[in-house]
Amino acid sequence: MAPTGHPIADRVIEEMKAAGIRWIVTLPDSTTRVLQKIWRSDPFFRVVGAVHEEEAVSIGCGLSIGGQLPMVVMENAGLFHCGDALRNLAIDMEIPIILGTSYLGRPKANLPPDTPEVVSGDSAFSHIDQQGRLTEPWLRFWGIPGGIIDAPEGAKLVPWAAETARRRRGPAALMFDVAVGDFKL
Repeated sequence: MAPTGHPIADRVIEEMKAAGIRWIVTLPDSTTRVLQKIWRSDPFFRVVGAVHEEEAVSIGCGLSIGGQLPMVVMENAGLFHCGDALRNLAIDMEIPIILGTSYLGRPKANLPPDTPEVVSGDSAFSHIDQQGRLTEPWLRFWGIPGGIIDAPEGAKLVPWAAETARRRRGPAALMFDVAVGDFKL
C-alpha cells in the first residue's frame, strides 16, 4: 500500500510489516482511525473485529497459540475491561500478544495546536482525563511493559514490543498518542 502522508501512521505500518505483525484484533477506536483504515485496506494485514475487550484478548491469544504475533487494539478505557482475560490468558499462560491502545487523556500529550486541552473537572472530558492518568499505572499493575508512540521516531517501538512479547512470553503494550490519528476532542 502507498504511504498515506501521515508520518507517524506510515512509519508504524512500515515497522509492523518489518516485524511480521499481520494479525490485528480490534474494536472501534477513534485514536487509531488512520491505522484502522490502512489495516483494512492493505492486503498484508488480517483484521478480526471483536465486540468486547476480553473477547479481543482471547482471540489474540488464540492467534498467538497458532503461531502468529497479533496486535490487539482498543481504547485505553478498554484496558480496564480486559484485566481478567489478560491475567488468565496472556499473563498466566505466558502467551505473547501486543496491546495497541489509544492514549486518550494522556497527561501532557502532544496535542495539535487546535485541540482544546482536557481539563480535570470539566464534566465533558473528566472521564478522558481520568483514563489517561490511569493508563500507565494500570499497565504497571499487571507488569506489562509499554512504550508511547507520539512521533515518527516512536515507531521503532513496534519491533521492540514484538521482541519483548516474544521474549517474556506475555503481553507488551504500545500506547498510541492522539498525534497518531485524526482524533479531535
